[in-house]
Amino acid sequence: MCTLDAGSDNTRYRCGVTGGNWRIARIGGVDILIGPSLLVMGVLLVFFFAPRFAGGGPLSGYQGATLFVLGLYVSVFLHELAHLAAARGFGLQVRSITLHLLGGETAIATPSRTPGQEFVISVVGPVVSIALGITCFLLDAGGAVVAALGWINVVIGVFNLLPGLPLDGGRALRAAIWQVSGRPDAGSRVAAWAGRLIAVALVAVTLLRVDYGGPTWSVDVALALLVAWFLWEGASHALDQSKGRAA
Repeated sequence: MCTLDAGSDNTRYRCGVTGGNWRIARIGGVDILIGPSLLVMGVLLVFFFAPRFAGGGPLSGYQGATLFVLGLYVSVFLHELAHLAAARGFGLQVRSITLHLLGGETAIATPSRTPGQEFVISVVGPVVSIALGITCFLLDAGGAVVAALGWINVVIGVFNLLPGLPLDGGRALRAAIWQVSGRPDAGSRVAAWAGRLIAVALVAVTLLRVDYGGPTWSVDVALALLVAWFLWEGASHALDQSKGRAA
């Protein structure tokens, strides 16, 4: 998931919680960072997906799961590069791209000047994710790993377009309200409350639809709770910032 967190002096598109990070590269003056949580999540995902790739051809089990996780991280990085390219195209300064627990974060040092700029920077990441997913589907001979990457990229793209902060779709909603009302803070408040509703709905739908007789129901519920917590915290942070600016 990728979101935009607009502070008083900077703007961040982020997915997850940041902490101590390691710089692994620098592209065009922008630091490329990874968080320790990325490595932990990567290992957990390999163990989680390994049974799903068992018996799936020459690349099966842990090999297929490892390739899938690496492909997923590359996809998230391309998603963040899209945010970077759009921000740079509008002349905004970008500090870093960080990959961590739930995805990535593009830290933009200056806020968008117009609603149009914010809208474009917000939606370009999910559009790239969906395009990557469609490309994977078109590779019919790609095998189970490529097919799985196709589905996960489409899910990431569509989920990020949901109209609630801290998702990209929430930033797009904020830009639309900003355009109509001329008040960015009004858009922030509406999008933040929408993000809270999405968090609650995610948990409710998961609890109602999960297969409690299946082997992974506890993992599904735990993942839904984690994502919902991230959404609630991001929405609450945006709401607090909006109230602070209004005061």
